[in-house]
Amino acid sequence: MAGNSLSSSVGQGGTNLTKDVRLVQQLINQKLPIPLRPLTEDGSCGQMTINAIMQVQARFLHLAHPDGRIDPGGATWKFLKPQAGKKHGVSVQIPESVISAAQAAEKAWKIPAAVTISQWALESNWGRSMPTGSNNPFGIKAVGNQPSVTASTKEFEGGKWITIQAKFRKFDSLDDAFDEHGQLLATKKAYANAREHLDDPNAFADALTGVYATDPDYGGKLKRTMKAHDLYKYDNASDGKPIRLP
Repeated sequence: MAGNSLSSSVGQGGTNLTKDVRLVQQLINQKLPIPLRPLTEDGSCGQMTINAIMQVQARFLHLAHPDGRIDPGGATWKFLKPQAGKKHGVSVQIPESVISAAQAAEKAWKIPAAVTISQWALESNWGRSMPTGSNNPFGIKAVGNQPSVTASTKEFEGGKWITIQAKFRKFDSLDDAFDEHGQLLATKKAYANAREHLDDPNAFADALTGVYATDPDYGGKLKRTMKAHDLYKYDNASDGKPIRLP
């Protein structure tokens, strides 16, 4: 990547120098998950680039009113900018606590650890973004009187992305969150189709599209994450059963 510093504002009402816009487009495309379809890295700040900036602000920074603008030194730039020791500005190291929690959930509920870790990565941007104080990396919504925190989130409705305020489940620990996530997928009727593919993480991921999340590319994003980081190797750590690999 040619240059990794932002010299002026990019986005809605920004200066939008070609080199700055191209850098922002590259960084958004390299984030996991990619919030929209990949941007054309042409240095032109059109509506798709502005929408992508707003998606980053809402999805990862939990801004109630994304402004679609990135300023040098601002919160959105600090989130996107390349950092030393990270590949393309994104840490891909999976904490041992996440791996062990996913494998414990697999042992208890039979949900493939590869899928669980991929959802952790996708929903929380590799553990970097989750509702403050929630210990909830999966975007699990609170129901009834369950402990909760309120945060903005993006939903795909009527063929477009909208921002809503939602109550997310608050957990005492990350382990509790992984266990409830496993129980949710293992017992709820909505995931019965996914449970037919416990030996096939890719098919399981596809079956979550439109059910676990409204994103029409949800399963595709999970599969790309599993493949890119070989998450399949963490499956079936508990019982040694064969698993169908891609």
